Amino acid sequence: MMKKGMLRARSLSPRLMSVLYIGAGLIVFGGKACAASVISLAAGECMPARISDGNSTPMLPLYQPPVLPEGLDQVVKSPPNLPQDRVLSVWDAWDSGEPPIVPINSWWLGEFTGVTSTIALGSYQRGHTDQYGYSGVQVAGTTVGLWLNSMDPGAKLYYDSNALGMGCWYEASPRPSLFPSMAHQLDISFITGVKYDESIAAATAQAYFEFVAIDGTGGCVVNDQKCGLTFQVGYYSRNRSYSRIELAHSDITGTTPHPIVQAAIESPNWLHRVPGDGSLDFQSEVFSPGLIHFRVSPEEFIKAIEAVRMLKVKSSQNDGEYTYPYAGISINPLDYEFSLIGADGEIYAPQGSHGQLGMSISNLRVTSTIPHHVSGEIAGFNEPLPGVVFRDGMDIKLLISNLDGKPNRLLNLASGSAEGDPVGYYAGNAARVIYRDSSHHLREIFESQTGWAEWDMTSTLGLPVLGADPRPFVGVDGSANVVYRDEAGDVHLLSLDASGWHDTNVSAASLPRGSAALGSPEGYIANGVKRIIYRDTNAGIVELYYFNGAWNQWQMTSITGSAPAFSDPTGYVDSSQRPHVIYRDSAGDIHEFRLDSDGWTHTDVTAATGAPSAQGKASGILAGDAPRAIYRGVDNHLHELVWWMNSWSHNDLSQTRGAVLLAGDPREFVGSDGVARIDYMGVDNQVHELFYGNGWIHRDM
Repeated sequence: MMKKGMLRARSLSPRLMSVLYIGAGLIVFGGKACAASVISLAAGECMPARISDGNSTPMLPLYQPPVLPEGLDQVVKSPPNLPQDRVLSVWDAWDSGEPPIVPINSWWLGEFTGVTSTIALGSYQRGHTDQYGYSGVQVAGTTVGLWLNSMDPGAKLYYDSNALGMGCWYEASPRPSLFPSMAHQLDISFITGVKYDESIAAATAQAYFEFVAIDGTGGCVVNDQKCGLTFQVGYYSRNRSYSRIELAHSDITGTTPHPIVQAAIESPNWLHRVPGDGSLDFQSEVFSPGLIHFRVSPEEFIKAIEAVRMLKVKSSQNDGEYTYPYAGISINPLDYEFSLIGADGEIYAPQGSHGQLGMSISNLRVTSTIPHHVSGEIAGFNEPLPGVVFRDGMDIKLLISNLDGKPNRLLNLASGSAEGDPVGYYAGNAARVIYRDSSHHLREIFESQTGWAEWDMTSTLGLPVLGADPRPFVGVDGSANVVYRDEAGDVHLLSLDASGWHDTNVSAASLPRGSAALGSPEGYIANGVKRIIYRDTNAGIVELYYFNGAWNQWQMTSITGSAPAFSDPTGYVDSSQRPHVIYRDSAGDIHEFRLDSDGWTHTDVTAATGAPSAQGKASGILAGDAPRAIYRGVDNHLHELVWWMNSWSHNDLSQTRGAVLLAGDPREFVGSDGVARIDYMGVDNQVHELFYGNGWIHRDM
């Protein structure tokens, strides 16, 4: 039985089954199911891992995994139960191990941490003693609460200090790298707040982010261990003199064998902040939860390494001689690997004083990114490596990305002339990027043996000026084709053959004449026949197709049950090589036309699923053997509509761990590695990607 909204009306239009679709952001599918990537992410793991030659190598990004009540006791750890590698742990070393960790049922730690939940207290609170005021931790989803009280009789201090913290450990090799290349930067962000600090006398409390980095070369060894460093970034202390600290020193607590590189959120040389993101400054009073966000470049990390290399250490307290045991540590940032990433609250409470600290941490993100800024819609294509092309102001940039372990690369293809958003494709044995410039000319950037070159197609070929952004597709023979609309609303097809480029006014050539177009028409190939789809000035969806030596046209929205279009259409094919065309109506519903053995049929997919309303332009993709329509919702979430087992279903892909809200329409393509990808501009004006592994996995680009 069909669901409500799945009205299927037969059309007498041409039934030319699609075997290949190539269009704007819809690169060769060939009707084949997409391959799963060699990268997977298990539910409890902090980072995805690349599987190669039997090895599982973790890699950034790290997005804090959520913790469910049934998994709480696998997450909260205390001596002698050490944290498990690769998964999130909340570390409670406040007690020497007796008594063991128990649920806290009798009182709410949120009085001091600010963390609340609707579930039972014992489902998200743990400590060594269920007694009011004693230290403990909370873990609810992606929020962690830490309550430290040195007046707790079970408090165990190391050199008058101790800490509670959350993080991910990577003690065993292979470990994740800090920097894939010298062009990358570590990007660290999390939400945090300090609700309570009643430290008295000489006691102090502080909150900080930290990571432990190991020199993977093995060229420097101290006490039979590879050299490394603990990079700390403080953001809270009542002593504001710490706000710009940059100091290398030994870890006198013995927590790690590595020296500490102590920085703070306002440190001028060892890190930098992202302007305009609303990140908090260094805090010296209790504060409500807010964003901490900063980056560490390879050059800044080198400065921290240099401080470690110059660190003087006594072999014993009674020894007057200093040595430089870390002088041989690698100066190359690319040699370093993570063994810990986390955030902590710490109390220093010398004799006669008491320290108390209640705080929260949530949504920890640690990524490796090439700094960039997206100004418009993006598009993915293979050049032949998978890449994303986008506009940055009036410049055209290409971000080359793959999943084989090689670092991403950012190229500047053109400067100062772009007005429209670029689209890339591979045709005629060359990678090509087309865009509309500030004079509304069609320009192409293509890759040759000597590099990238650009030319003005409008001026050179005597073409009419553009009325909208152009869209490319590839012919059955691999030739280059570009579809565009002129200022009069006519649809043109620009094709390349052995004799050169040829322009055809398809609107004028079609029988009957095609109605005037709005937006950007798109082209594709089905059964060797060229097709062009577009939205006309009457809000109809029109298809132009080349059949029996002539161009023809028909109104797709003449099918019973279809609605006027308020977005440009887009199309794709499923694993049976059947074409699908989708668009958005004025109410935000997503509609689909599908060609099957009975002809073209129509479905209001939003009505069939109850999915949220859409804005912008929807796109289609085949992934996991299932046709999928993707779109940006009015909630700025990434939504997916999936046809599976003869019915439609809805998924909110913004629930994918690490995904951020959208600031533009999503674009999908299948990489040359066979992996399906969805790319979009996030609210941070950065490129974000979901790729299909063991399900959708998100990464910052």
